[in-house]
Amino acid sequence: MDKKIGSLLLSLIVTFFLITKFSINPMVSFLVFIVLTLVFFYSIKKINKKYNKFSLILAGIFTLIYIICDSIEISKTINIFNRYLLLNMSSYFIIFYFSLINLFAFMDKYIRKKEEDRTITIGDKEILSTSKFSFIISFSLIFIVNLLFLIKFYPGNLTYDSYNEISQIKGLFPLMNNHSILHTGLLALFIKFGLLFKSMNLGVFLYSLFQISLVSLLFSYILYFMAKHKVPIIFRIISLLFFAFHPINIFYSFSIWKDIIFSLVFVIFTIIIYYLSKDKDYFMNKKNIALFIIISVLLMYLRNNAVYVVLITLLVLFIKYRKTYKRIIPVFISVILTFFISKLLMFNICHINNYEVREMLSVPSQALARIYKNGNINKKEKETIEKFYTNKIGEVYNPIISDNTKGLLNQDYFKKHKGEYIKFNLKLFFTHNKEYMESFISNNYGYYYMNSYYPSIILQKTDDLGVKHANVDFLFIFLLLTLISIAIVLIVLWNLKDKKNILLFGLLVPVFLGLSFSIKDNSLISLLFNIGFYVTIIFLTLIYNIKNKNSVIYYIPSIILWITILFSPVYAEFRYLYPLFILVPIFIGMTMKKIDE
Repeated sequence: MDKKIGSLLLSLIVTFFLITKFSINPMVSFLVFIVLTLVFFYSIKKINKKYNKFSLILAGIFTLIYIICDSIEISKTINIFNRYLLLNMSSYFIIFYFSLINLFAFMDKYIRKKEEDRTITIGDKEILSTSKFSFIISFSLIFIVNLLFLIKFYPGNLTYDSYNEISQIKGLFPLMNNHSILHTGLLALFIKFGLLFKSMNLGVFLYSLFQISLVSLLFSYILYFMAKHKVPIIFRIISLLFFAFHPINIFYSFSIWKDIIFSLVFVIFTIIIYYLSKDKDYFMNKKNIALFIIISVLLMYLRNNAVYVVLITLLVLFIKYRKTYKRIIPVFISVILTFFISKLLMFNICHINNYEVREMLSVPSQALARIYKNGNINKKEKETIEKFYTNKIGEVYNPIISDNTKGLLNQDYFKKHKGEYIKFNLKLFFTHNKEYMESFISNNYGYYYMNSYYPSIILQKTDDLGVKHANVDFLFIFLLLTLISIAIVLIVLWNLKDKKNILLFGLLVPVFLGLSFSIKDNSLISLLFNIGFYVTIIFLTLIYNIKNKNSVIYYIPSIILWITILFSPVYAEFRYLYPLFILVPIFIGMTMKKIDE
């Protein structure tokens, strides 16, 4: 076995046991200690100076994150200063450091090398390539799998947000932009068509069918995009299986959230930024200009935080291409004016209410509730909080979800006393900074911490609006079948006589041995449903590509989106960062593509 592969494997095994707090017996603990010792003695002699500084910095960041988040996960407080602090920090830092240094060295040696690519054919036609035949095959597989599940869970999956949108469509509530008026209007086309036949289920089903068609088209295009940029065939196969069989992708394909359509548009926006970052003449083509304007405007309509994503991305692009400002400024101005003028006109003509102000106040609402509940305030401060939120704010406080606290905000009073609200929060921040920090981290740590759990797959069982629902009972088993499929494909494609291939197959064995019937209780499987895990992957590929002096501007939208989500109402809502989940194969694929490109 190659020593670099062996070292990487051993270090990742130790890292997995560390970050997931895997329940292990003393014998396994002893074996992990031996593995760690082997990693240390091998790696200390083979440290690559090229990645040393990055690995040291990242190891320090990861160490702080996990020391703090371990405490937050257990008690929702930052209680790290104890007699074990130095030992915990040393253990985290050493293991993270050697895992990172080995990972980057492995990628340099085995991933970014020129080699003859393999092809897979059906008859005499190549699949997972840039041909139309390949696109049709990929689309058909993904669409059929999603359609089968849609039929199983007919007519689709509606959530609380979906009910709210349908209530607006039926005129029970006034039109609001809290769930994106664009998405509500799109959903209305299908719902009203179904109601013509007196069937809400028909409308929901047709929308779900429309959505899985869009999902299948985008995923197929991503595979085409990878083939065009010569991403290794084995990774294209894994990506196809990921898009077609990962339960998150299947479930979300027929879940009626604005987040799904938003995610698809976000991915297209990122791919456009990729092309733009590689081609300074991208805006010489009128079709490219039109596509960029349309996608940017759609993105901002679909989610309010996308406005920050688009505007900051435009600023970064302007800085990069400032020498060609005469060409790009008209395009950027067109995006901004089209969005804001069309929104102003549409909202006035259709009498659409903008989103409620409380939606923006998750962070201060949670902090004030925490301080109020703990009682570390004087009578005047307590009365001020009650003016804005009532005296129930302490009772409803949930450290990981802000819906209860921000829901108590007296919006009329707030609008008349915004200045007082801001000054009051600033004052309390300086006197209660620890509680503000604990409140903030408690409400977002799932977006960067891999040892948290949040139910990413939920099927509604209520039928308040006359929509039938089916219970989910086999998605976890389906994941097992997916992993087995991946293993079979790897066995067929790779010659197991090669030691490296035996090792790669061996990496799948712990997956099968570690399976249980509960995603939450299985440390290994729960990572596949943890958004913090995928965020970590994206940041690692970003760091690796920066070190290799590659253009990484196409990461900017994802980074901005991630930052805005840190201020969201739920600590680990998977759908909020579903765009990043879809983009993981692209970011890995662009890292793996051949150097001669």
